[in-house]
Amino acid sequence: MAVIDEVDATSITHPSLPNNSHHSFPDELSYLITSFVPTHDYRKRSKAFLVLASYCQGVRESVGQTRDDAKDPGAQALSRIFLPIVQARIAEAQEADVVVGLSFLTALFQVDWKAASDVFQQEAVLSSITDILDLYPSEFVSREAARLLSQACGHKACRSSLTPETTQWLEAAVRQKKDVPLRATAAVAITKLSRSAGTDALVVSVVTSKHSVDQDLVELMKGILMEERKTLPWMPSRA
Repeated sequence: MAVIDEVDATSITHPSLPNNSHHSFPDELSYLITSFVPTHDYRKRSKAFLVLASYCQGVRESVGQTRDDAKDPGAQALSRIFLPIVQARIAEAQEADVVVGLSFLTALFQVDWKAASDVFQQEAVLSSITDILDLYPSEFVSREAARLLSQACGHKACRSSLTPETTQWLEAAVRQKKDVPLRATAAVAITKLSRSAGTDALVVSVVTSKHSVDQDLVELMKGILMEERKTLPWMPSRA
C-alpha cells in the first residue's frame, strides 16, 4: 500500500482512444485492486477512492457521451475493464483474494455505480457471489459480501438480478445473533429491498413483509446501541 502515497490522482494516465474497446487497467494502478480491504489504513483507502474516481472519469471522457439515455458508453467501457479483474478475484479459492474482489466492487459502486451495476449483473459474477455465500462462512468474507449486497440493493437493475438464495442469505444474516456488524449491514440491504417492493416485482416474492423487516431493523439498532453502551469505560461520578 505504500505506493499509493506516491501517486497523484491528477496525473493518472488515462486511455486516449475513444474508439478503443480494449482498454486495460494501467499497471501502475494495479495496487488499487487490493486497496479497499477494510483492514487497510483508512487514510490510504480514502486516497485510493480518489485515484479510482479519477481513473473512471478519465475513461468516461475518453469514450465520450451519447444522447441515448439507455446507453452509457463510459459505464460499458469501465465494465469491460473491471469485470475480468473482479471475476478473477472472487473466483479464487483463497479467502484473501475473495475479500479483495468483493471490497473492490463495493468501492466501485461508491465511485461509479453504473459501471459497478453492470459488473455485478454479469452471470459469472452473480454465480461466484452465490458460491461465496455457500463456501466462505467466515465473518470477514460474510461482512464483505453483505457490504457489497447492501450497495447493490440500492439500484433497481441489481435488485432484479438477485437470486432467492441471496436474499435468503441476507435474511439469515439479520436473524443471527453472533456477528452484530454483519447483522447491521444485512439489515440495511434487506431494508432497501423491502422499500422497493412496491416497484420491483421480483423483490416482492423473495423478501419478508416490509413491517417485519422494519421492525427487525429497529430492534437490531437498539441492540447495537446497548452493546456499545456495555463497552464504554466506566466513568466515576463527580461529587
